[in-house]
Amino acid sequence: MRRLIGLIGLAAVAGASLAATSVPAAASSLPSAGGVVIHPIAPSNLAASGAFVEKIVEANPSPGNCGFFLYRGVSSQSQGGLAYTPLGFHKGTQATDVPPQPAGYLQYKLFPTDCAGNVGAPVYSTEVIPVVSDDSLLWVASGAATTVYSTKYYGGSAVQTKGTGADVRLSLDTYWNFGLVVGTGPRGGVGTVFVNGVKTGTINFYSAKVGGEKVSFVAVGINPFVETVIDIVATAPGHGGGSSMYFDAGIGNYFID
Repeated sequence: MRRLIGLIGLAAVAGASLAATSVPAAASSLPSAGGVVIHPIAPSNLAASGAFVEKIVEANPSPGNCGFFLYRGVSSQSQGGLAYTPLGFHKGTQATDVPPQPAGYLQYKLFPTDCAGNVGAPVYSTEVIPVVSDDSLLWVASGAATTVYSTKYYGGSAVQTKGTGADVRLSLDTYWNFGLVVGTGPRGGVGTVFVNGVKTGTINFYSAKVGGEKVSFVAVGINPFVETVIDIVATAPGHGGGSSMYFDAGIGNYFID
């Protein structure tokens, strides 16, 4: 695997088979799907263990689909194969799951199902490694920053910037998707997010009390074979008049080389 880029370096997925599922007799035209897409979601919360919420999407379902049977596959060694756990039936085209952390290798499979209960062939997500990085992927491109400590933060610490114009940058070249975990506080301001120079959204770092472990931004559809640069720039004061930004951790689904 290629080395993760970082210049600060601060403190820091039970086998199952379809035999358990009652599958109706085959229809003349079984339901189908084009694949499975997974990524972290925002807003959501990061668990103290580092586990985070994954969104699972049935891609390009056939018109008669009403839902799907979902399974989570995990393995500590890719060569050993994945052990799948049933996660039940889900209506519609989306579901969420919180795989345990560390999950090792992770993959989801689903069985498209139509409204008559007919079940189609399984489709699979890309096999990934869900990871959490305790603020070690970022560096301060401009402005001042310091390390702050609180039990509210993942791993007990976060990076705090000071002043409007501060720019925190992440360079990613091994992720399918990436989520930014932030802290908040009385001196928090507003940060604008740019992905490869394009404005993508904003993050509000203000709260009346210190908080952390908040997944506040997700970049989806990253190309793991090229560098993606994410900048978060302090652009406006928050409710309390402060302009600080707090960076708690990074999460995402890592490309398996």
